Amino acid sequence: DTLSPSEKDNDFGKPPLLIRGSKWQSVSTGYSLSEEFTAQIDWVQGIIPLPDIETLNSVIDLIKLPGDQIHQTGNETRVGCVWENWLCTVYGLFVSWDMPTLERPGRALIQIKGAYCSFLGQERLYGICQSLAADFSFRPTRLDFALDDHSKSVTPRQCFEAGKAGN
Repeated sequence: DTLSPSEKDNDFGKPPLLIRGSKWQSVSTGYSLSEEFTAQIDWVQGIIPLPDIETLNSVIDLIKLPGDQIHQTGNETRVGCVWENWLCTVYGLFVSWDMPTLERPGRALIQIKGAYCSFLGQERLYGICQSLAADFSFRPTRLDFALDDHSKSVTPRQCFEAGKAGN
């Protein structure tokens, strides 16, 4: 029931030092609730079964932005658990995967982070999520949504009280 230290110091509601989702910019093509508010998907992450490398390539081709290309690849990374392989694209799509073996099925973790979501646009992102679910048995493990208050009319106290009320 107490305020956070940052709220006491009047820093509550200011942008954090590290922003992991969409950048604080106007590239968003989210759904406009009014002139004051915009709502959008800000991060999509989930796992697909991976029977073969062709499936992985199809998923990457589905999501990848025009002009984007694979920037880095590597072995063994830790994203919640250890993955055998990973890649990231120039624009920031991140994929980790384990190929199938006789002992276990293959799987891939797809991360479409905030800035990538913004550049895809909400309609295309929604279509990608539908295709991932229908065609690749995508199981979401993280979905972030952003509600931007462009008019700055919602106070930190209103957010705090709404959260306490379970909204």
